[in-house]
Amino acid sequence: MPNSIYLGHLLIFNHNDRTKAYDFIINKFRAKLTNLKAHKLNHAGILAYINSVLASIPIYYMSTILFSKEFISKITSIIRKFWWTGVQEENATSSFHFRSWNDICRPKKEGSLGVRDLLTVNRSLLLNAASKIAIGKNAFLTDILKSKYHPNSSFWLAGNCSTKSAFWSSIMSVKDILINNCTIQIQKGNSSIWFTPWCIIWKQIHSHLKWPITVQSLPNNISDLWNPGTINWNSDLISQIFDRQAIQAIQEIIIVPSSNNDTVKWEPSSKGDCSTKDAFSFLNNQMQVHPPPQGSRSISRGAMHILQRVWENKLIPPNIKTFAWRLIRKALATGERAGSWTNKIDKNCAYCGMNENDSHLFFHCNFARVVWFSAKPPFRSSLLPFERDGVQEALEILITHATSEDIMLKILTTLWFIWKDRNDIRFRQRKWSVLQVHYAAQAYINKVVSASNEEHRQKEAKGIDIDTPQVRNLYHAGNTQEEIILAPHMSHLAISPDRSCLYTTHRLPTLLPGVKCYTDATLAPDNGTEQQRKAELGIFILNPKRKEKFFIKAHLLRCGSVLMAEAAVLALAADITSRLWINKITFLTDFFR
Repeated sequence: MPNSIYLGHLLIFNHNDRTKAYDFIINKFRAKLTNLKAHKLNHAGILAYINSVLASIPIYYMSTILFSKEFISKITSIIRKFWWTGVQEENATSSFHFRSWNDICRPKKEGSLGVRDLLTVNRSLLLNAASKIAIGKNAFLTDILKSKYHPNSSFWLAGNCSTKSAFWSSIMSVKDILINNCTIQIQKGNSSIWFTPWCIIWKQIHSHLKWPITVQSLPNNISDLWNPGTINWNSDLISQIFDRQAIQAIQEIIIVPSSNNDTVKWEPSSKGDCSTKDAFSFLNNQMQVHPPPQGSRSISRGAMHILQRVWENKLIPPNIKTFAWRLIRKALATGERAGSWTNKIDKNCAYCGMNENDSHLFFHCNFARVVWFSAKPPFRSSLLPFERDGVQEALEILITHATSEDIMLKILTTLWFIWKDRNDIRFRQRKWSVLQVHYAAQAYINKVVSASNEEHRQKEAKGIDIDTPQVRNLYHAGNTQEEIILAPHMSHLAISPDRSCLYTTHRLPTLLPGVKCYTDATLAPDNGTEQQRKAELGIFILNPKRKEKFFIKAHLLRCGSVLMAEAAVLALAADITSRLWINKITFLTDFFR
């Protein structure tokens, strides 16, 4: 039909065919997925593509139309298949979905991917539009809707008439949510007593009238119930008009002394505005999804904490983050997990022929054991618990509250390269060596840290304040002393280093890389009478990378020996460098021999 589309919306269509009328949106999704670049995305790229490109396609139409659940499910199906398998042909076989979509469409702080549920987005956009109509933000639109749908009442009491537009029908479908979570903040008292949500009994305000009515004329606005010239309730007038329940409800209302007009406040928001973001947060919180305590969807508290740290850490690259989510939420296509869906996939490990589940692949296969045993620092993965499904318990032992951010990055990166090695040998018949895994992991970490440090240097050059604990951790990541702090009950996994590595002798300390801290101490001569003497302490810190120098002088009033003085200056130097957020540093002293 010519001229039947205006601003992308169909002007004339049957309400029963509303889903078909917007089929072109589904075609837009499919067109975006035929892009050549979409074929080459990893899971991190797919997640970014979903949140930035695909999720934005229907936003314009969702702001005025409430789509049916059937239509939303068609769009969701396209996005879900794209997340699990990337771009597929039209008649491709069904893909493996190892986690439900409800587990994915939750905030990252709840152990999910943070993908927004489209139906919730649709309703939040309409809630925002409804709130704008309620407060009359667009006076022209508000007047048109009032004259057509509620000429003799307010928006709050408007009904869902038989002849209505798709937009008005969509607004009416979310109006109850708005009403139940909005209130009038009384300031000037210019709101209607009979048509606005100004008190808790406003909907039944007429049923609380005291009959027979003895006043000559009923008040219209809230200010008519005040004593003249004040903002105090006129108790005599209120008692003549309303019953006891209404009187109590009215007198409990707090009035804000102001000359401004009364305002509508969205109670779930601290600012009182029903923005799309606040509406989405409210609706999303109403849909609480709690993982079961057991089974494939379960996630322990420790594993949830690890996931939260992973999402919050700005140093960890997106592909490692999405891999960590798939690993912890038991969504990797290991032989055992994928083989349970079809008999065409070998369930056995490509290295040793044993059953390939998460625990075996990453910790208990002979190849994985050698990788972890030869790591720096090494540990014995064979002593980790063997889990039938997932590796949550093992990760809770390796990544504790005391584990630094850079060590967590190293552990997750090593796990990721073990997974890449597994895929290469299974699908490309290309086998990695243990050294290749270590070199690839370290090279990747160095690349990430270098890019992060360069970004921070650019921000410093632009005068951007980056002096925060998070940024300090990023700057020094990759340069910290390597130490995996295991859970106390599993400390026997760690392999103690040789004592000869605790200190070494350097004839040319200036050639040492990184930050260097020179310490020295002198003790007052022994006059044969005093056991406790004064010691002078000196510390010099040199950071050639950042062109920084620090020289500190101190003294110790009561010192018994040279050893005590040297130990004191080393302890002071360690404390100062710690406060300066210098994590990897070489301490140089002439005392040890």
